[in-house]
Amino acid sequence: MPEPVLGSSGDARFDAWRERVMQTWGEGWRPYLVRLFADLRPIRVEPEPAPANPLADWPLQVVTPERVAEGRRVAREPWLQAIAVSHKVPAAVLAAVWGAETDFGRRRGEYDLLAFWATRAAVGDYFRDDQFGDAAKLVVAGQVPRAALRAFADGSTGQVRWFPRQHAEMAKDGDGDGLADIWRSPRDALTSVAGRLAGGWEPASWVVQVRMPTGDDPRTLRFLEAVRREAQLSPDYFQRADGRPWDLEDRRGSGRLVRPLGDAGPAFLLLRNFAPLQYLAGDYRGRFPGEDRSLPWGFAVGLLANAIAGEFDAPPF
Repeated sequence: MPEPVLGSSGDARFDAWRERVMQTWGEGWRPYLVRLFADLRPIRVEPEPAPANPLADWPLQVVTPERVAEGRRVAREPWLQAIAVSHKVPAAVLAAVWGAETDFGRRRGEYDLLAFWATRAAVGDYFRDDQFGDAAKLVVAGQVPRAALRAFADGSTGQVRWFPRQHAEMAKDGDGDGLADIWRSPRDALTSVAGRLAGGWEPASWVVQVRMPTGDDPRTLRFLEAVRREAQLSPDYFQRADGRPWDLEDRRGSGRLVRPLGDAGPAFLLLRNFAPLQYLAGDYRGRFPGEDRSLPWGFAVGLLANAIAGEFDAPPF
């Protein structure tokens, strides 16, 4: 087919970036790039609203009765059970990631992925150049149809909302068709998540609601001293809110105390398996401001996983 003629996009900065990419990638890529760019225009993206108190508000958005019920159904699916067993990651956790990110694949993203990252890259951020490049290579290699490449407002994509660069580094083929298709294949998407989590997952808990030590509890002074030293907190300082004894694996570790509603609200201990969840959140995006921007996401997913596992039907606050 004749090479299309690239007209002005209406944005001089975007056009200059487009020309630079074609020169940088070389003549071998030109036939592909010029066709990708032929219908590509800069777009305006409306950012997702950030909750006022992410640690409390985000779980309330994520852990809904409808999502819990669907998560329980999904977690019982034989194909998801097989992924969970082979990677030694609970099916409830995998279902929670899927449910929290795209409501089990129902949400696809509002924007064209190539247009999103091209628009971002045109401002001169070379990291965003890489994201555009990885997305473009997926189309050129025939890994996924262009129409399936939809982006959310932060640039993430697919049923588990990864950046194009994360797909290039971590996506896996879970259904045996030779493609790592996190857009159309739930098995690929959740096999990819399971592979990412499996490296740090242990036979232990992730988010546990606890009762705070009280003034007449002999653990109180030890607890207060640990807080003063900003130390990781032993589960032995607390009683589980559900009244169950601590598992041996949990007692061997330590965790971080969070109180999403402040001192008057419930308390939760984030134990060893919260770390892989938080790393996974870091892979996704900085949706929330501050150093702990992955904390609200991991906390919400951890609570959703607990609910799917049968602990409750709605957030415990």
